[in-house]
Amino acid sequence: MKAMSRRDFLSAPLLLLGGVALSKGVDDRKVRSVTLDVTHSTRILKPMKRVRLWIPVPAEDHAQEVSDLKVVSPLPYRITREPVWGNRSVFVEVSEIREAEILLKFRVKRKREEAVRDPSLDPKLCLKPSEWEVWNRDIERFTDKVVGGERDPEKVARRIYDAVIERTKFIDGVCGRGVSVLTFEQRIGRCDEFHALFRSMLMYKGIPASWEEGLILPYPSEIKEKDSYEADCLRTISWVRFFNGRKWIPVDLAEAKRRPDLRDFYFGRIPPNRIRFSRGRGFKLEPPQQEILSLFAYTHIEEEDGIPAIYGHHYRNILTYELLDMEVES
Repeated sequence: MKAMSRRDFLSAPLLLLGGVALSKGVDDRKVRSVTLDVTHSTRILKPMKRVRLWIPVPAEDHAQEVSDLKVVSPLPYRITREPVWGNRSVFVEVSEIREAEILLKFRVKRKREEAVRDPSLDPKLCLKPSEWEVWNRDIERFTDKVVGGERDPEKVARRIYDAVIERTKFIDGVCGRGVSVLTFEQRIGRCDEFHALFRSMLMYKGIPASWEEGLILPYPSEIKEKDSYEADCLRTISWVRFFNGRKWIPVDLAEAKRRPDLRDFYFGRIPPNRIRFSRGRGFKLEPPQQEILSLFAYTHIEEEDGIPAIYGHHYRNILTYELLDMEVES
């Protein structure tokens, strides 16, 4: 194993393809980590009154180290933590707000995620479906047919993983809802649809599965020295970790569908092409919001009487990063 410094990485042979700098010779399966300086911006575009605002704070766990966290805000704020999953947010409450920008700056070392023991995760909590992942009799029959008489949790999960990938078409450019029954009926979706159905099938078979949520990064083979992009629902990414009785095993069915060359890899490993912001679905923030949230990977804002602000009209999120280091297996 060797670390590729930023200087070495950026001086490696590059090929421009579709305006994206590709690092020749970098195998996404062999990248152990990337280290980035990140700025997450929440820009208020329209005046609002009686505003409550929550900005997700990046999580820290076995696959993600966060340091030098700094909030730059013209408005008073506090950092809160919701009690169920421990998701943190920058919370702002003001009587009126006009054009403003709140910056969340941090350094993140995102590691390749692999199977680990994780005593912080309660398997019983990961057997409770959200309102979007309630399964019906059709899903039960399909799951029973796919699983057959298999009882080993890892083998059961692999059968369900392959079945969902085979029957579901990936569609880009739309924001998903992550509803299991609709995904099963329509056989189409983005990451939330793939993983809602996968989780429902696992939970029906009594296998705990946690919902992980964040913002997507370029694959290490495609990453630029610096970049900036809209951090909205189209840039969110979800994945699942299921419990085999000993360890929590990460999987990403949607990316396995998009990248057939990584289909086996994505059952048990996740490359460092994302930043995790939250875990779980349908939880209450701290303090509690009024709208029900199916995910929390970008800023949530409510106006008077709990009316949610409209993304792109009232506010925008921009994520900017600078690549500092990449660690690659030799």
